[in-house]
Order: sequence, then structure tokens, then C-alpha cells
Amino acid sequence: MSSTDPLIDALVARFPRLFRGKPPRDPSSIPEGWEHLVGRLFEDLDAMLDNRHVNMFKVIQIKEKFASLRVYWSLGTQEMTVLDLMGTDGAQRLNLHPFRPTTYFARVSARVQEAEKEAACTCQNCGRPNAKALPGGWMVALCDRCRADEPRGAS
Repeated sequence: MSSTDPLIDALVARFPRLFRGKPPRDPSSIPEGWEHLVGRLFEDLDAMLDNRHVNMFKVIQIKEKFASLRVYWSLGTQEMTVLDLMGTDGAQRLNLHPFRPTTYFARVSARVQEAEKEAACTCQNCGRPNAKALPGGWMVALCDRCRADEPRGAS
């Protein structure tokens, strides 16, 4: 089974322990500029999870939302609840951990949040650092060069 995004299909093939040959449950896609950092995230998760915990790990969805990376996942019965709120100052994200997260859950959560923070300042198009997401209209994280080339006039 393949997804509609070749970058997701490449992740599924590259990390068989994490994906078990299937794309995420919900439709997923990765901006080209974030391919390297999502790859590093899953390298780290693959190394972090022992055989018992990797069998409990499920990737639910990977996507861009509000100019930031979103990786939704679960570890057994534990799942992060995420609330995205849009205000006048831009998007705000609230992560609600399970009541008593396991050590593995906390480690995976910390690594996923680290990748999400890195993506927020990495150009979605080319992968250059120092990208900015400016509020208003369609939010994208772009470097100055890609922002100047953006046909939507994202600014």
C-alpha cells in the first residue's frame, strides 16, 4: 500500500520497523524542504525504540499545519492530544500528554517536539534555515529567497 506522497513512501520503505510497510493511517505529506529533518527524526526514533516499544508505536499522520510540522503518533494506549489555536498573533499549539506518560512516551514526545520546532524555522521549499512564517493568509515557513519567489505573495 502506498500513499500519494513519494516522500512518505520513501519513509515507509526506509523505516520498516516504525511503519511496518504501511503509510500513516491518515493522509500524510511532507514539504520537500523538510525531508531531511523528518528523516533524522525517524532515524532517531528507530534507534530509540527497542523491539517491544517499536511494536507499540504507530504513526497516525505527518503533515504541515500553520507553517509547522505535525507528527501525530501513539505508543500503545498513550497518545498526545494536540490543540491548534489561531489567534491574532498567529498559531498556538497546546500539547496535552497522557496522565502518566511512560518514559518511552516522554522520550519520543520530546524528540518529535524538537523536530517540530526545527521545522518551524526551516524553509518548506528548499530546507534553508532561518525561515519565517508570517501571520495572515496562507501560513508557510519560507526563507527570504523562496518567499520572494512565492506566487501567492506570502508575506
